[in-house]
Amino acid sequence: MISQISKLLKAYVAGEIGYAIIFVTAKCNSKCKTCFYWKNSESGSPQELTTQEYEKLTKKWKSLFHVSFTGGEPLLRNDLPEIAHMFYKNCRTRSLGLTTNGLLPEKCVQTVKAIISENPELKLKLSVSIDELGEKHDEIRGVKGNYEKLTSTIALIKEIAKINKNLELRINLTYCSYNKDNIKTIIDRISADFGLPVNIGIIRGDPRNNNSKNIKPQEYLDAVTHIKTRYKQRNETNGYFRILDNVIFRVYDITYKILEENKKVLNCVAGKNMIVISETGNVLPCEMLTQTFPDKAFVFPNLREYDFDIHALRKSNVFASLLGFIKKTGCFCTFECATMNSIAYNPLQILKLISRFK
Repeated sequence: MISQISKLLKAYVAGEIGYAIIFVTAKCNSKCKTCFYWKNSESGSPQELTTQEYEKLTKKWKSLFHVSFTGGEPLLRNDLPEIAHMFYKNCRTRSLGLTTNGLLPEKCVQTVKAIISENPELKLKLSVSIDELGEKHDEIRGVKGNYEKLTSTIALIKEIAKINKNLELRINLTYCSYNKDNIKTIIDRISADFGLPVNIGIIRGDPRNNNSKNIKPQEYLDAVTHIKTRYKQRNETNGYFRILDNVIFRVYDITYKILEENKKVLNCVAGKNMIVISETGNVLPCEMLTQTFPDKAFVFPNLREYDFDIHALRKSNVFASLLGFIKKTGCFCTFECATMNSIAYNPLQILKLISRFK
């Protein structure tokens, strides 16, 4: 734990990027009602970054603590293990997050096995998305048979996790109006059926079905309190991943406060210690910026314009103007990854987390 915190604090002091979210593709095999990225997925782009471009990016980046692959459905890229290894080899990345809808069991197994075998010191957190039970989940996700497929995916990956301590499998649940009335039952059933930790992420941005955002702060608080209670009773994770859980629980607290007070409650490190890279190479401080300010015509720097030198890009006037906008507006949102990083790169918050860790 101490070594991980030390790396975070060094990145914080140096003003380096320690956490990157990469939309490796916008392509998706689901039609989720709750997805904020649906317009990108439906429009598609032939200009997604290539394997060779990721190689160039990582060689110039040189150092990155954590990377998360998202989309779209990341497993639709056949070169995902290669990209993961580039970050491991060229950036000394030792923490990787990968989220999937679970629709591709065999592809998931192949990808996970390849990533694990090629990167022995990498801690891989694989998250499978589940929003409801059975056919109700399929309805939210827009794909018949999704629940059955993800059940197969989880069963297969659990076998791999049994023999690899650096792989953790868990459930991500998007909290929305479609599951809020039955949320405690859903959490209990998922936990019992799959024997895995469940994390809640509240719906955000401009989803495909806007009525899915009808949630009250107290409803959210009740749901995350149930998650916390289960964790304390079952002690569901250990070691490195327990650190993540303690951060996540603090994120829940802050998210509730934002919902309740509708204002900024924590200094955000988006663009400073955390960045987002789109499938076409645009670099954003935060994926919620355009969602929070839909009428603002933002200009984002693109990696191709800077010969894939992320450091030169971050020093550009274009990127500086984005950070200036964030500071001037004092924007805030419930994007859990941004909140998590704002906690992790805050020395005071780190001390609080250490005191909670037992």
